[in-house]
Amino acid sequence: MILRSRLLIGACTVLASLVVAAPALATSTLTVQAPARTEPDKAIDVTFSGFADAPGTAAVDGTGANMTLRTWTERNASNCEATAAAQSTRPDAKFAGTGFIESPAPYTLTSTVLFAANGAYRICAYLEVGQTADAAANTGPPAAFSETVVQVGDPPPPCTVPALSGITVAAATKRLKSAGCALGTVKKPRKTGRKTLVVKSQSKSSGTRLEAGAKINVVLKIKPAKKKKKR
Repeated sequence: MILRSRLLIGACTVLASLVVAAPALATSTLTVQAPARTEPDKAIDVTFSGFADAPGTAAVDGTGANMTLRTWTERNASNCEATAAAQSTRPDAKFAGTGFIESPAPYTLTSTVLFAANGAYRICAYLEVGQTADAAANTGPPAAFSETVVQVGDPPPPCTVPALSGITVAAATKRLKSAGCALGTVKKPRKTGRKTLVVKSQSKSSGTRLEAGAKINVVLKIKPAKKKKKR
């Protein structure tokens, strides 16, 4: 992923009527705009915009307390953390950049982003009071937060649960992967020796449709011995 900040506008002049309206009483806002879908290694614009309003500022003149916009991207993440400090600790979250914004004033920050691999990329953005260099140092809630998801490449097909009864874990893993699913927890009998184990039961019945990559749990049993034919 490549990220380049292209434009940061902290507006220093607005209509007189806005100054009279006491912007210090406004609430900081943040929105993230990006294409819903793109292709790998294709540049897209991601725009962060809103109104920056740090406590203690009373005029739109660019001399108020500064604010910091921090952004992360994370592939196939189901959510963003509540704070930038918490987001910074997630192992799969990629720090995307920092923008310093004068307050109180409207702002717009546009970045050019490239994603190398297929997946659903969640963009997490936090607008914070102050200009602390270390995201982990500010554990308080942000003044504003926003997120969006960009689908890179075709989304994976949904999981259609296959029949797993009577096959080994290795075979079940391959069958699940081919069906768009994944192997979950595996429960084995207590004493097995060197006997072959096969699937006794599965957490979802075959034919069930789930989201892509859904995990299916299985319970194993010792493979029954073949019955000898009577002569």
